[in-house]
Amino acid sequence: MAKYIGLAIKPYNDLEVTADGNLRLVTDAEAIGQHTRQRISFFKGEWFLDLDVGLDWFGKVLGGMNVLIFGLWVRDVNCGMKVMQREIWNTIRPTYGVEKLFNTEMFWRLKLAHIPWKYVDVPHYARMAGSPTGGSIRVIARMFKEMWDLRRKMS
Repeated sequence: MAKYIGLAIKPYNDLEVTADGNLRLVTDAEAIGQHTRQRISFFKGEWFLDLDVGLDWFGKVLGGMNVLIFGLWVRDVNCGMKVMQREIWNTIRPTYGVEKLFNTEMFWRLKLAHIPWKYVDVPHYARMAGSPTGGSIRVIARMFKEMWDLRRKMS
C-alpha cells in the first residue's frame, strides 16, 4: 500500500491522463517529487487545487534586493498599512518611487533619518481574482535597475 499518492503532472503542468481516459496517479517517491515541483513552480495562490501551494517568489526577490542594495531588512515591505506621526511625513515621503518602489523608498528614508519602525504581523489571504504581474523576469529586472537608480539618487 502506498504511503503517498498524488496526481501525475506533465512537465508543462497539465494533468496526465491514461490511455483509457483516467487521471494517472503517482505514489511514494514520485508523488513527493510531483508535490515538491508543484509547490516550487507556482506563485502562491496560483495553483487552482490549493491556493496555499506555491512560493512568494516576488516577495523573496524584492526582500533580497532590498538587503543587497539598501542594507534594508523589512519583512513583507509592500504589505499592510503604514501608520505614522504626521510630522515625519515630509522626511520620509517618497519622491522617486511612486508605484513599485514607494514602500522601499519610504523605509529607506526612515533608515537614513534613524527613525525606528515596528512591524505588526497581519493575516495574508490568497488572491481570489486577477493574476500576479510582478513575478516576471522582465518586471524584476526593471525593478532592480530602478532600485539601483534610487540608491544612486539618494546617496
